Amino acid sequence: MHCVKCGSTLPDGADFCPGCGKSQNAPSSPARGVVFFLIGVAIVGVFVIAIIVGVTQVGPALVNRDPASRPALMDRVVVNWHGLLKDGESMSWQLPAGTYRLELTASDDGDSVEWIGGNCPATQAMRSLATTCEMPRDGQLVVRNPTTFGLGAASMTTVKLTRVGVL
Repeated sequence: MHCVKCGSTLPDGADFCPGCGKSQNAPSSPARGVVFFLIGVAIVGVFVIAIIVGVTQVGPALVNRDPASRPALMDRVVVNWHGLLKDGESMSWQLPAGTYRLELTASDDGDSVEWIGGNCPATQAMRSLATTCEMPRDGQLVVRNPTTFGLGAASMTTVKLTRVGVL
């Protein structure tokens, strides 16, 4: 029998080489390297399989291309106000960016509407108004009873403002 390291002749049953002291029972370094290599390949293989399964099975479920199974967008009433606006008075509401539907009714000479920060023009005094406005950034809605030099009538006003398409 010969030493696995230096090749010296060993006595029968020797556990160590008398020439270099190398243990003769432990696996040699190249064999241990092969074991570690195989373990590494196995781990990489498991990760590759996990990625393939994730992309092909789980990924499409997360993307959810079926419109029927997406969460429904809902309309949410954000202002529901009824009150008296004296001549020249106004009410305003802060609005985050979004799309809004306004329904307004007013008595007597009517009320005007202004969207500050929105893409909608201001209106003249109206008794009834139904409109939609896109607010690309935060802004406000102002409802005003236009002044007639303090001689105009008060306006009984109803404002219903709905934010369109909210999760």
